[in-house]
Amino acid sequence: MAIELTYDAEADAVYIKLSDVRPDGGEDAGPLTLHYSADDQVVGIEILGAKRLLAPGAWSAADPLPVRRLDAVE
Repeated sequence: MAIELTYDAEADAVYIKLSDVRPDGGEDAGPLTLHYSADDQVVGIEILGAKRLLAPGAWSAADPLPVRRLDAVE
């Protein structure tokens, strides 16, 4: 699957979807929230305060819908 990136300007949050598996829980890890599947695989990463934490780049232009797709590094 391709990695999917969304940006919510109102919440200033970036979400990086790493898998099509539905998240079953999450855990705060500093400024990140890691979303896990039922078998403890990381399936998504949420970054709150994105403008403060991330360098300027294409992520800030990502639309909430449709999802911007990036090729996964293999």
